[in-house]
Amino acid sequence: MQLILTYNFLFNMLFIEEYYKLNIKNIQYVNFWSYFIKQISICQPFKSKIAHSYCTNSRNDFFWGQVCGIELSKYKEKFCYIATPVFETEYSSKGYYRSLIVKNKGNSKCVIFNNKSSYSGCTTLKHFIKFNSININRSIFSGSHINTVKFLVSGKNQIASIDEIIWHHIKKYKLVNVNDLEIIHITNPKPLPPWVTSLDNESCKDLFLKALNNIFSMKKKNKKMDFIDLVDYKKFEEIEYHMHFKDFVS
Repeated sequence: MQLILTYNFLFNMLFIEEYYKLNIKNIQYVNFWSYFIKQISICQPFKSKIAHSYCTNSRNDFFWGQVCGIELSKYKEKFCYIATPVFETEYSSKGYYRSLIVKNKGNSKCVIFNNKSSYSGCTTLKHFIKFNSININRSIFSGSHINTVKFLVSGKNQIASIDEIIWHHIKKYKLVNVNDLEIIHITNPKPLPPWVTSLDNESCKDLFLKALNNIFSMKKKNKKMDFIDLVDYKKFEEIEYHMHFKDFVS
């Protein structure tokens, strides 16, 4: 029975779809996940499942996911922190990122939120609007940062907050023409959304860290390994996430 359970365990590893996935069809993004899966397979043979969902806090069977800092603090009893990705972009580095408050043409009367649980796409924007006494008469929930940008590009009198990592890749890969949008504020840095596993699968943490370490060790030796500005990973103390986001957890 134990052998059967172990076999089923290894062949049903569930990966929640990546937080920063933008459906960028380029070899760099594909390479990262190919290397990652290969490194895990070297240690433990398995067949992964990809879930097209961000609802990591509602399930306890996932093995890899990425969550907002607010979500980690709010549902910390459900998550086991693995590591934090490190991107090097115009405004983000060393495991921290910033949000960009962006508006389109006209006076801002409509606010576009990503989703209610998003720090970068909702909470930080609410504070900006309140602090600057901006009179808003309508709000929209777009469902994602890239959808928010599309709303901004096609509309007017709107304001939104965009995760700078996503903004960077939207511009880099020309996913949306943002030339007519205006950045009116850049927030203070916060720890990037971390990679996590469900607390029930905490035993996989060392496996993931070993795979990440191997990948980025290879990357440092091979300058041609380009992972769309994902340059490394780092380990924060979990308390740092709770300190940064404790004021936003109800």
